[in-house]
Amino acid sequence: MIVTNLDTLKDTFPKIWQYVEIALDAHGKDPEKQGRQPIKDSQVFFTLSEDPLEPQEDRRLEVHKKYLDIQIVLEGTERYGYIPGAYAGTFEEERFESDDVAFTSRNEPCQYADLTAGDAIIFLPGHAHKPLCIPADQNKKVRKAIIKVEKALVKELFF
Repeated sequence: MIVTNLDTLKDTFPKIWQYVEIALDAHGKDPEKQGRQPIKDSQVFFTLSEDPLEPQEDRRLEVHKKYLDIQIVLEGTERYGYIPGAYAGTFEEERFESDDVAFTSRNEPCQYADLTAGDAIIFLPGHAHKPLCIPADQNKKVRKAIIKVEKALVKELFF
């Protein structure tokens, strides 16, 4: 997991920034637009969304196998739960084949980080995370861009 902001992301990971720039450009052209949009076939895509937030005890950690998960807060504040490193527990619900996601139970202990507009968080495949939690400032929704990059491309993004 990497927590950063857009300026640092741009300077540190220029290959990731290319994908982020496409999502930010789409948001800038139509801030109300939502939904999934391809960048590089099915290997890289992004989703713009506006989602309600829930109390952290109501959310479950999720894990992806196939995709790197880059989440950028565009408006609002969002709390993310996470477990450092690869998740080694059991799943309450597994949908890797259909949706590349599996969920833990709601009572799985984790750490938390609050992100505000202009912040980004990156979860590697296998890293458990709990998005869409109500942050300390108690705002009730967040607008964000989520970029998914297929695991096979991860090495070229960082090196």
